[in-house]
Amino acid sequence: MPVVEAKDLCFTYHPEFSLRRVLGLAESGRGVEALRGVTFRVEPGEVYGVLGPNGAGKTTLLKTLATILVPASGELRMFGLDPERDGESVRSRLGVSLGEFERTFQFRLSGRKNLEFHSAFLGIPRREARARAEEVIATVGLTAAAEKMFLEYSTGMKQRLALARALLNRPQLLVLDEPTAGLDVASSRALGDVVRRLASEGAAILYSTHRLEEAGRLCDRILVLKEGRALTEATPTQIRRLHQDTQVLSLRVPKARPEVVGDLRALPFVKACIEDGESVRLHLDSISERFYAVVAVLEKHGVAVEGVRSEEPDLADAFLRLTGGAAA
Repeated sequence: MPVVEAKDLCFTYHPEFSLRRVLGLAESGRGVEALRGVTFRVEPGEVYGVLGPNGAGKTTLLKTLATILVPASGELRMFGLDPERDGESVRSRLGVSLGEFERTFQFRLSGRKNLEFHSAFLGIPRREARARAEEVIATVGLTAAAEKMFLEYSTGMKQRLALARALLNRPQLLVLDEPTAGLDVASSRALGDVVRRLASEGAAILYSTHRLEEAGRLCDRILVLKEGRALTEATPTQIRRLHQDTQVLSLRVPKARPEVVGDLRALPFVKACIEDGESVRLHLDSISERFYAVVAVLEKHGVAVEGVRSEEPDLADAFLRLTGGAAA
């Protein structure tokens, strides 16, 4: 049985609704459509990525699966249950770590005491809470820091503790929103290893991230959203292959002026032009046939190119093509 089955999920924010209701006024009818007919399913043991530019609906989708929001329309089943009707049973199988989690911890309690404190909200008996806290602390690699106060934790340690808290009830589904935000590469990889291990043990994991290379490494399948709609659902390899007709020309051009990038982007054969630090990446149908036309634009602006490289399209290139150049 799929852990999650969603069909045509829709959700609209009505920012004026509460005030108008208090004042006894009718709804204005206006609203922001955050989800527009999103359909997908998540299987046991699967890391299912959710990607999209800002405003795509990622957080709304995760909050819906965390039972914080109720979809306006569509069908949603979790563990074969209706989360609106069987919310308590669904939540007992969920582990959730959303953004801005810091304020939900007690800053002057240790990591272990924080987990014991939150165990009470999950209905875990006090005599079991310490053992459960020890178990999840070891899982996320925080044993050496378990007695430190939360306020002394680094960003990476806080992220690990948030994941540990989400594991307290041994969930069948983990909902993780940007779990590696603010972490360095080593910390991100370590936390990613924990996620993959949990999936290998049978947990389904819904994983949202802005780090495209991380999604490509961790996720079995990826749902790409834009403006509340699903653009595609595929494996990382399949997403890369969506653009097999594309060749990537990477030009090292420090401090490329906006008018230079604009002229490159305006070339009729350029599928995408992406500024990447001190480089400009051009998506072309053929580097050999288009190279001199690109050089002509740079010469017109008197731009010195410090390096030229041909590359294979990666997941970031495919994502930018899918979303029309909108960054994750």
